[in-house]
Amino acid sequence: METNDKNYMIKNLVPYIPYGLIAKIEIWDEEKGFIKVQSQVQEISLLGNVRVILDDYDRDNLAYRVIGECEFYLRPLSDITKEEQEILNSITAKPRDFITLDSAKRIIDLMHSHRLDYRGLIERNSVVKPATEDMYKDIR
Repeated sequence: METNDKNYMIKNLVPYIPYGLIAKIEIWDEEKGFIKVQSQVQEISLLGNVRVILDDYDRDNLAYRVIGECEFYLRPLSDITKEEQEILNSITAKPRDFITLDSAKRIIDLMHSHRLDYRGLIERNSVVKPATEDMYKDIR
């Protein structure tokens, strides 16, 4: 991954981390060989190093990869639910109203907390994939 792409991905993925960003990484399993596991991202460094939480595969429950070795999962905006749309509508009020700084912050927070790809990362880069329907069901 080129430096510009890496920096772009770091800048745009980090805000999702507090809300439980999911990544898939490849790890070595003694019985099965290399396997992909779904993990929660713990941190992404400015150098592009990613630390993920592993439940069953590492004695420290952490694994480290570089950003290009991970697949990250966000929800496309087309997957927005009726409830999420109602929340957005309540924040923005009427179509002719101005969006205030407070309402803009609330909209961005909703996008991050619901892991919605409002920046077009899925289309832009191969390391961000569309999340499946149940991928984030246990993380809220």
